[in-house]
Amino acid sequence: MVVATKIVALAELLDGGFSKQAIRRAFSRFSCERDPDVSLFLKAHAIQNEATGASRTYLALSSDALDEDRLEVLAFVTVAVSVTDYTGIDLGRRLQIMGRVPGVESANFFPGYLVAQLARDDCYTHDDFDASRLLPFAGDVIAGAIAVVGGRFAYIDCRDELVGYYKRQDYEPLYYDEGRDLHKLVKPLF
Repeated sequence: MVVATKIVALAELLDGGFSKQAIRRAFSRFSCERDPDVSLFLKAHAIQNEATGASRTYLALSSDALDEDRLEVLAFVTVAVSVTDYTGIDLGRRLQIMGRVPGVESANFFPGYLVAQLARDDCYTHDDFDASRLLPFAGDVIAGAIAVVGGRFAYIDCRDELVGYYKRQDYEPLYYDEGRDLHKLVKPLF
């Protein structure tokens, strides 16, 4: 059964009618066994990153729970400003991704926006809430930032098993980071 949801910015909750304690309590119930680091981020870093401007987190909340002044997090996505290292990317691949922009031949680092976290709570199934809805939402957030401050790229870091999914969402593999055991994918947004 589809759970009615509302996507809400964490900043809105922090500025609104919920205390940090209530938000932390809701976050403490979030679990993603497939990627414990994602759960840890929400529980330990999302509020601090929001306060410092390091990232912005958006929560898919149960509408019914909100109507009862409760927080029930079904899923979340976090977006951050990022710089990506293109040192090992050959010129042909750079041109394919970026086109002929000034500096593409010599620059090794290019700014963009990172879809840093994306997860659904294990208590919910795909039928309850399709967390893939948050990826286009994050794309819209990034497109809004691009319109205001510029930029051209969205990036995602993901594990092996998710590369195919993100490729179907028009992200292209850029490189594999052995040290972090993650693939870096890019999506030009221009």
